[in-house]
Amino acid sequence: HREKVSYLGKRCAFLLCESATNIDDLHPSLISQQGEKLQWDDAEQPDFSDYSERLQTFHSWPYLQQEENTFVTPSLLAKHGFYFSGPDDGVTCFYCGNTLTNWSEAIHDTNQNIVQLEHARFFPCRFITYTAGTKFVANAGYLHVVSDKERR
Repeated sequence: HREKVSYLGKRCAFLLCESATNIDDLHPSLISQQGEKLQWDDAEQPDFSDYSERLQTFHSWPYLQQEENTFVTPSLLAKHGFYFSGPDDGVTCFYCGNTLTNWSEAIHDTNQNIVQLEHARFFPCRFITYTAGTKFVANAGYLHVVSDKERR
């Protein structure tokens, strides 16, 4: 299985023996007790930990007119941790502080999870791991080697 993952270009720290621990230990559970709101105090931009704060940043998002036929919308970007930061169509994850740009091709993607997938592929941080799930992030496959800071 390890060879298949490597062949597909996927990076899994567990399968590639970069970690001697269980996959759940890589990102400890963030489930709060008794339904309390989760705290993201260690986020790069804690002011944007709230969905509505992130959503408000998209007033000049370049693709606002194309929201009907796309899975790349301000509401989905905000849901998956992003706020509009620029330049151009750049969006930044409030938690890891990393920016994704060049959404023009993804605008026409038919995958309804494209925003989640791109976040998991490029920056598998603690927020996307919590919201999408460990298994989703592991299956997304890293498109580049990420630093420990990006994995936090």
